Order: sequence, then C-alpha cells, then structure tokens
Amino acid sequence: MFNRMQLRVLIPELRALTDCSGVEEAEAVRETLALTAQVERREHRYLVFKGD
Repeated sequence: MFNRMQLRVLIPELRALTDCSGVEEAEAVRETLALTAQVERREHRYLVFKGD
C-alpha cells in the first residue's frame, strides 16, 4: 500500500522500468503510472497491490 508521499519514491522507479522492460511489462508499468496519477490528484487515496 502506497500513500501520496510514498509515491514520490515509487514513480521514478516505475518510469525507469519502462525504459528497460519488454512491451507487455512496459504497458503494465504505464497502467500503474496512470493509477498513481489518480492517487496524487486526491487526498486520502492509496495505491494498493494485492497478491505476489
């Protein structure tokens, strides 16, 4: 689970992944970045990953 402050660390790491990933992985990273944008725009939102 990531809050807005933690996303400040996660987003640059995700962007770096798009440069060194395959097509499918890069698309997943872009989708995740779109979700981070939603979390950043509104207060009291979290980005939550479930599973392995």
